Amino acid sequence: MEQKFIQDEIMSIQTGCIGKDMSAHFELALHLPDGQILKPPTCIDVDINRDYVGRQSDFTLVSFLLPLGDMVKFVYPQRDNLKITITYYTLGDVSEITYDFVLRDIGPHIKLGSYANRTLTDLNKEFTEVHGECIPESLNALKNTVIYGTYKNCTMFDVLSSAFSKVNADINALIQNNLIEIDIIEPNNTRTYEQILIPDTIDIFKLPYYLQKNYGIYNGGVGVYLQRYKNKDTLFIYPTHRKDSAIKLEETLQVTVANNVTSMGSNGTYAYKGNILKILVDKITSIDHDGETPMKNNGTGIAVTEPRSIVNRPVEITNDDVKTDSIYTKRKQNHKVLKNEQTYVKKQGMTSNGYMERSKILEEDGHRRLYTWSFSNARLLRPFMGVSHIEESEVMQFTNGILQGVHITFDNNSKMEASVLHLFLDTDANSGQVIGGNLSASEISDKIKFL
Repeated sequence: MEQKFIQDEIMSIQTGCIGKDMSAHFELALHLPDGQILKPPTCIDVDINRDYVGRQSDFTLVSFLLPLGDMVKFVYPQRDNLKITITYYTLGDVSEITYDFVLRDIGPHIKLGSYANRTLTDLNKEFTEVHGECIPESLNALKNTVIYGTYKNCTMFDVLSSAFSKVNADINALIQNNLIEIDIIEPNNTRTYEQILIPDTIDIFKLPYYLQKNYGIYNGGVGVYLQRYKNKDTLFIYPTHRKDSAIKLEETLQVTVANNVTSMGSNGTYAYKGNILKILVDKITSIDHDGETPMKNNGTGIAVTEPRSIVNRPVEITNDDVKTDSIYTKRKQNHKVLKNEQTYVKKQGMTSNGYMERSKILEEDGHRRLYTWSFSNARLLRPFMGVSHIEESEVMQFTNGILQGVHITFDNNSKMEASVLHLFLDTDANSGQVIGGNLSASEISDKIKFL
């Protein structure tokens, strides 16, 4: 039954791709400040690194060939004000994105002016490989937008929504082109504050971190990420390690681990079923799994004293005495009971922000895996995407998690996009009998996304 389930999943995905062109490629256009547009005759590769935990936007590198004369006479002299447009071609979509372009690894002979005495025609008989970093046009505009002021009688969601609305109001060009969309996962902290102070040193990317540290937004850390998604620049705000809510979102990711996908005679590695993106990945590339050891060392829960409770006079009155009762001032929360049936509750003293401490616990209740996704289509992925992970080991295993990053490469020679997925999964897997009994593979798939 278990082997048949994996085979059915693989077959259903690959069958859905029959007759479709699963290849991917890209084209480049280099824009010079004088209005010239250079189209490289050979586009080598594009490398995109999306780290949803440690970065705030894509780190994109591109390589291509240019005639040496064009590089020496036109591009290098205007190197401080270059732009590049990348047109991506993947199944069902053509997306065109313009970036600020920063040259990297410039050849020493170009820097030293060794070609100054040669003509453009002579130099253009040779080619040079050009490398550079592509920076989203909207990134600098957002970083230069400072958010400050006093927000009264508001929640964390109110502050975030208001601040990002102000950004769109201030950046008229972005509004006119409808470039910035805002996607905020509902905060765990729903408290209404009398006032929240934002200093004038906080830009829009720092704001969620400032609020998380000083007030608390999410259980499970906070992330903010600018990404082109559904052909719009979108600013995502989300918890980085909160797996429970991710699997309840409309858009989820089902990752099925298959043995050597590329040797199966098909390029079909992904398909949609409703709002579930079902993909096939090769065997694991890397794993970081220490089980429950981190939680044994650092705790499964917290005990804090709430300052607001003290101000509200948490007292117990009897005929003989008036005394403070710790039950009214102490707040104890335990995330889970370990397999050895033990718990270790950390005492954190006085704080009104338990979200930071709970985040540390949730960051240790999981493990990280890297998988190769061949013939991928990573434009379909977004931050804080819930993951249902299916793997056949000695028994079938179903594990929940979230997508924490993706490393994407476009190779024009092979006409292929390939990605490495960074998954954060539950420490424990549901092992054993396939859930759903005699249900079909597709019906089982629909059920396991809610595990």
